[in-house]
Amino acid sequence: RLGLTPKKSLTIDFPDVPTYCLRHFIRGCWDGDGTVYLEGDNPARGCAGFVSGSLRFVEAMEARLVGLGLPPVTVHHETRGSGAWYFRYHGAACARLAHVLYHGVDDSMLYSRKHSIFMRITEHYRAAGQ
Repeated sequence: RLGLTPKKSLTIDFPDVPTYCLRHFIRGCWDGDGTVYLEGDNPARGCAGFVSGSLRFVEAMEARLVGLGLPPVTVHHETRGSGAWYFRYHGAACARLAHVLYHGVDDSMLYSRKHSIFMRITEHYRAAGQ
């Protein structure tokens, strides 16, 4: 009755989220199942990825992010281990993602560890004029 099914994490669809809530919903998902990191502690080599067991969820999230101004990226399948689906942004696209996720968001509404890494990436590209 509530929409829960066996193996939900493998079959869940992306919900119908009102446009004005979309980036906030995605930020919440990213805080839970996403990652952001610096390769070699270098903000120019920032990487942000999202993972889920549901291909439909990952493909829909990637499409929604394209609609919010992110470049299209390829969805990959992890063939070892979990078999999860994921996509990643690199470099300046991470700074764009940070803008989508955090612009105008109160500090009480974000995961500070991930936010601080996104901000390092953003500051690097802002200083470089990109």
